[in-house]
Amino acid sequence: MISRIIARRTPLPNRIGLFPRSGATISISKRLTFANTRFYSSSENKDAQDKKNDKSDEAEQGKGLETVGNTNRELTPDEINFSPDLSPKVSKPSGAPAAMPMNEALLSKPKTKYVPKESYDRVTYEFHAPPKPSEVKAENIRKKYRQSRLMIFIPTILTSIFGAWAIYTYSYFNVDEDEDPRLLANDKFLPYLVTYKKQVDEDHFIIELTRKKRGKNLFNPQSKVQMFDGKKLWSVEIKQPDINIVRNYTPLPLYVAGINPDTEEPLFRLVRNEHEEGKFILYIKKYGQGEMSRWLSNLNLLAEVELRGPFEEYKFPFHPLDKCENRPQLNILASKVKPDPDYPENLPPADNMIYFGAGTGIAPALQLLYSKNPPKGFVDIYVSVKNAATLPNEFLTLNYFLEKLGRAKFHYYYSDLNEKPTAKDVPYPQLKNFTGVIDLNISEELYKQKLLKQKKEEVRKQLGTGNNATNSSNDSSLPDNSDVLIDDGSSLPTDQNSGKPRIIITETSKEMYIPNYDPKLMPQNAVQQYEIEKKLKKLKGPSQAFVCGPESYIEYISGKPDLNNAANVDVGEIGGLLKEKKWDKSNIKRLI
Repeated sequence: MISRIIARRTPLPNRIGLFPRSGATISISKRLTFANTRFYSSSENKDAQDKKNDKSDEAEQGKGLETVGNTNRELTPDEINFSPDLSPKVSKPSGAPAAMPMNEALLSKPKTKYVPKESYDRVTYEFHAPPKPSEVKAENIRKKYRQSRLMIFIPTILTSIFGAWAIYTYSYFNVDEDEDPRLLANDKFLPYLVTYKKQVDEDHFIIELTRKKRGKNLFNPQSKVQMFDGKKLWSVEIKQPDINIVRNYTPLPLYVAGINPDTEEPLFRLVRNEHEEGKFILYIKKYGQGEMSRWLSNLNLLAEVELRGPFEEYKFPFHPLDKCENRPQLNILASKVKPDPDYPENLPPADNMIYFGAGTGIAPALQLLYSKNPPKGFVDIYVSVKNAATLPNEFLTLNYFLEKLGRAKFHYYYSDLNEKPTAKDVPYPQLKNFTGVIDLNISEELYKQKLLKQKKEEVRKQLGTGNNATNSSNDSSLPDNSDVLIDDGSSLPTDQNSGKPRIIITETSKEMYIPNYDPKLMPQNAVQQYEIEKKLKKLKGPSQAFVCGPESYIEYISGKPDLNNAANVDVGEIGGLLKEKKWDKSNIKRLI
């Protein structure tokens, strides 16, 4: 098939009455024919025009001429013999899809003529158009439900029922095994999560454990138990699930409140109230042959750990000062610690202690001093570690605060420098201030004698007699109207019932010798209180000793312990440094 373009001048007849019937014609300069497709101006002379065009085409094909405008030229042999099937620039017709009759019907011209209307009807409304039938139906349904108030709440009721059913179904098929609201339990292992871990040195780690679902259990009445108390030493058992073994570790009343962005060091806070319970710190050491310590130190964050407790290691005996106000707890700022309360002088004073710890064996002493209601006495602590980097800086800071408060004194020994405690460092034991009712009566009598002595001295100073008042009690220097009668007891008025000397004090004489304290000199915190009292009070020696650490260290300090009995009680003989200083089983506790 030869594709060509034939241009021919021909008149365009009048079409569909668009032009006047005066016989005028509109001529165009060219008429184009593409691939045997003709375009006609009207369908009336279609047949005649087709015949005329066919004759003209046959004549031109015979001549081999191409007519473009008024110029005729002969076609070249290449143009005459041109075939689309042999041209590389034309796609083969075999690749085109076959013609569809449907397409031909769509492309055909409509057989009906388009006759536009001269006028048509348009409906307009002064107000809104009437609603559609679907809108009328929907409005009728709404009116039906609005007639009853119960029908208004039906969607809400159905939604609530569906929500309750969904919650019940979820809780039924997702039963939580941890339904115990307690933070700790002696009879059951409870899940905890590793929420922080820091490697102090090559072998020592700090691990923070947090009760799983702590927020849910924290406000449960059954979980409101004070875990940390300075009246006892306790530990927890942690289970290794792979080999089913348990080991005891001493928790510290600390938790991580955040991370310092500059130093990347943890910001520790002390557990001070019930809302901060359920978190604590473990200070552990990894041993090469220790399965439990290696497993615990290799745990990742949010790993689950099962533990139970608390297990009491030692409980301090009753002391009359326990009924008095508790000693304020340590704070991360020493200046924020309130002064110690004034304890009655007629009660026996608190007993002092001495503590020997090696490595992580210092943890029980720190638990005791960091907890609420710390001991009211003084504690001497001897710490043996590998080097200064073994202990975290946070512990060293808090220990320094304890020294500034006058509650403890830390003595550090570093094995890298071949330092260790010797017999010269160990003091001799002292008798306990309270062992029973007899000591209470003695303290009461000593307090009375102390008051009597103070009154004597005060009156003597007021009368200006000095120390000679004892020998000149009847001297004329005493005023006749004296409201106070003072002597060494031989010439004092006696109580008719007891026969003991008595002191007569009237309101007029009370202001004479009772000093008025200046509020400006009163201590504002425990640091100021200790600075004032350390020069006035003489520190008494310890009456109770504690030892904790590796077995070799315990043997060096207090002898080898022996737990080979049914009651699992230490029955080992006392030895080591403590035996040299006359300590015995009655005042030594070995924490193993």
